[in-house]
Amino acid sequence: MTRRARRRAFLRWLAATGLTLPALPALHAFADNHAAPTDLDVFLAALLQQLFPHPALDAAVYGQGGQILAGAADADPGLRGLIVAGWAALDAAGDGPWLDRSPGARRAVLEASVDTPFFQVVRGLGGLIFYSLPEVWALVGYQGPSFEKGGYLARGFDDIDWLPEPEHGD
Repeated sequence: MTRRARRRAFLRWLAATGLTLPALPALHAFADNHAAPTDLDVFLAALLQQLFPHPALDAAVYGQGGQILAGAADADPGLRGLIVAGWAALDAAGDGPWLDRSPGARRAVLEASVDTPFFQVVRGLGGLIFYSLPEVWALVGYQGPSFEKGGYLARGFDDIDWLPEPEHGD
């Protein structure tokens, strides 16, 4: 069984158990990020980049998020159908394929679809997947899980340097 096939089997199991939120670290560890991207991977990577723009991030990080989201869609036919139908709607709402448009034109079409189930699901699940990538953690200043390192109390609980010192009333 190939790594990609094992990843998809794992994602199917994950979707069936409903463990998506707590199992995200395992999902990322299990994902095969070196497989050739599919059209769906490319679309979802571009969509994540449009929804969660961070100019300092390499496009490969969005590609990784797109692959993981596509893997979740492969494991859940309902999710896959929702994403494919949403992609078709984005393509139909303008001149030519959504991927061939400028970032501004992509944004305009997405803004018009904010109230659709497609947008809500992709923004929610996509954000969960995207912001659980360790490469994104560094960008937003998250140090990662700390339980195995003794917790946050001993690891920067009070190292906030951007707030003024509190006034002590006597």
